[in-house]
Amino acid sequence: MRRTIRDFDIISVIMRVILVFLAFACSQPCNAATKARVAIVHLKGIKPYQQLGKSITRTLGGNLRLKTFELDNKPNDKTTETNLKKFNADVVVCVGRKAYMFCDLLGGIGPLVSVYDSTLLSELNPFYTLQYLRPEAKKIVALIDESASGAMAKAAERFGLDLTMAQTNPDPWHKIYAGGDAIILDSGVLILKTDPAMTMSENAPVIAVLDGSVTAYQELLKDCVRQLPAIDRIIDLSSDKNNNLADELASSKDAMVLCIGANSYQQCKKIDTGWPTLIAIKTTPAKGDIDRWGNNSGVSMFIEPHEQIEALDMLAKKPLSLALPYNPENSEMLVLKALLYKHNNITVVPLPASDSGWASRAINKAFADHDGVWVIPDKTLSVAPLQKLLLEESLKQKKILVTMMHPYTKRGAMMSVSGVSKDNGALCKRIAELVNGRLNGSNTAGRIVSSPASISLNARTIEKLKFKAPDSILDRAEDVYGK
Repeated sequence: MRRTIRDFDIISVIMRVILVFLAFACSQPCNAATKARVAIVHLKGIKPYQQLGKSITRTLGGNLRLKTFELDNKPNDKTTETNLKKFNADVVVCVGRKAYMFCDLLGGIGPLVSVYDSTLLSELNPFYTLQYLRPEAKKIVALIDESASGAMAKAAERFGLDLTMAQTNPDPWHKIYAGGDAIILDSGVLILKTDPAMTMSENAPVIAVLDGSVTAYQELLKDCVRQLPAIDRIIDLSSDKNNNLADELASSKDAMVLCIGANSYQQCKKIDTGWPTLIAIKTTPAKGDIDRWGNNSGVSMFIEPHEQIEALDMLAKKPLSLALPYNPENSEMLVLKALLYKHNNITVVPLPASDSGWASRAINKAFADHDGVWVIPDKTLSVAPLQKLLLEESLKQKKILVTMMHPYTKRGAMMSVSGVSKDNGALCKRIAELVNGRLNGSNTAGRIVSSPASISLNARTIEKLKFKAPDSILDRAEDVYGK
């Protein structure tokens, strides 16, 4: 058959279309390879982490390429490091402190979504701490070395913060106070305003208040003195001559109060001076790692403290005073979060405990002086003899024991409100939301969300303490023991 030039032109066009289609098809990986890669990292041999890792895998589902990496409990796990880098994950889910520290120091493995325990919360850098304690705070004054200013500015941008740099030893105080919602020092100290609306007069003296018997607070004060303008007066609550804080503060007509740590803030909060008040908290400076700030977001394994307070108020329906033992090096953030929540009926009284021995000696007095004790996750307080003593003293003195851990309720505590439930379904759903957000390109940097609250009650203890659980809280309870 005879072909014309037009026929050859048509064939040429068809061939070109076919070649372009084949070239495009060959450039696309197969469906399995196009799935986003998500790595789940946790410590080997820790059953709760293993169970949570499996729950996260089930929740994320089959549309992702998932792989679990178990860390050896040693400083350098080179095998996991090599395999994790080779997997080239789009997002890495870190379950617990060890996994987070390993992945954060490793770097270059994609954005992290972490599951925070209480120890990890205490090791966050200033930006994460600020977002956890005061997510509405946006204006920051950073008193840092000039060499770190560029990296700090980039990190602030990732967190969506308005950052102002100032000299390491600026002057005067009232200008710093007016400059932002919080102050960051290069030592990692974060200083929060308790009421951003308050103003500081130009010549007002600055009074620092601390419990000098706590080593962590002594060191925190030293950092503040080293970097901040002159502090005019220091009141040590552990000194006999300062046993009446109200009188000590009343001796100044006008001042600004710098509270060093959670227990001094609680003491100052009771005294209505009308003065501007700041809280100083120690965080991790991570000077060399500022560039990575904002690479992480996550879910705390613990509820917002106000949920515990509100649940107890629903049950008790009367004013209560709760002693709150804690180690400032472990759980200061949880305690401050509880104190920053304003509630009319429940008064929280922090009791700093540097070791479990101190806590054991203080438990009896804590129950005697207050309506009960609130136990939060803190490794200093997690030793078995202390847990036993807490339960025994609660029942002996017929006082309230509330916790953030369900096993206490089963053994006799009146109530627990925890972020860990039987199947962890709600917790894993929040983790999945953050993972999908990072995969879709949304900016969840620095975002820390809390676990949904799971309530357990002990009906026998509630009856002994002459309370009556309303239907509103019974309907929310995942478990009711001692029926």
